[in-house]
Amino acid sequence: MNKEQSQKLLYEIESLWRETFGLKDFNQDFIPHLKDEVKEYLKSDIHLKIGSLLKIIQKGRIDFIDKIRPTLEEPNLVLDNHQGILFIKEFIDEDKNRYFMSVAKNYDGEWICASHTRREFNNIKNEMQRSKVIYNKGFQRSEVAGASDILESGGEVSKPSDLQIKYTANQDFGKNPQSIIPQNEVSLEQKLEYLKAQQQEILNIPRASEISTQEEEDIKHNNKQDEVRHNKRIKK
Repeated sequence: MNKEQSQKLLYEIESLWRETFGLKDFNQDFIPHLKDEVKEYLKSDIHLKIGSLLKIIQKGRIDFIDKIRPTLEEPNLVLDNHQGILFIKEFIDEDKNRYFMSVAKNYDGEWICASHTRREFNNIKNEMQRSKVIYNKGFQRSEVAGASDILESGGEVSKPSDLQIKYTANQDFGKNPQSIIPQNEVSLEQKLEYLKAQQQEILNIPRASEISTQEEEDIKHNNKQDEVRHNKRIKK
């Protein structure tokens, strides 16, 4: 995939992101309408930032995009596992019920969606046993309904405010020289299906500019050297 093709594909992803979350600007945060119980518990809004999209692109999981908003705004279950707030949504399919989870964490006083993933019911059941229940609508799956006895909270609530994160919200997705999907007469669902079919191409797109592990190690190394030099000067 050449640079122009990458820009075209990224433009389609940008368009899908804005339409899905009703954003006027690509870099704008999405603030979901939380359930009253969750809003009261957090005393704050939750922000979905562009960093989530960058992670989704890099993992080639475009199919996650349309699951995030209903999971945050219409969850079946919301838990506090003392590391973050877990929003869990049941999606009813013909062959089986599927579960999706978005996790919000507190970074320097701001609640931010940190990750989005699929979950098996056994994983959810384990989380129920060790977490505080904030909101519980119940599930249609029979064995979930039978698990109400383990939905009991306990312990003190702990917000993970000691965690830090850095997002690259200034990623340049370029202009749209000639859209690869006609923008008129194409529904959001059709765009999503198209992009799902492009998963391999998306994986081939150069990664967004993030602070790499090597860069972080270099920073630590330089700081260590500065500290050593400082200590030497003190000894002199």
